[in-house]
Amino acid sequence: MEREDVIRELESSLHDLTKLHIQHRLDHTDSFKRHKELIAHFIRQHDIDVRRELSPVSSNQYRRYFP
Repeated sequence: MEREDVIRELESSLHDLTKLHIQHRLDHTDSFKRHKELIAHFIRQHDIDVRRELSPVSSNQYRRYFP
């Protein structure tokens, strides 16, 4: 997978996490926690530098859910 595709997939996952929280109020569910765990694993697996590689919006979403 090309690096741009990896970053795009991560940003999409962060966007989905935000929708689960803000639009659907599911931030207290096990599926929300599992989604966060999968994102964290994806970041580790692909050695992503979230400070440098994410767009500003995605970076803010990341900081919100991964303090």
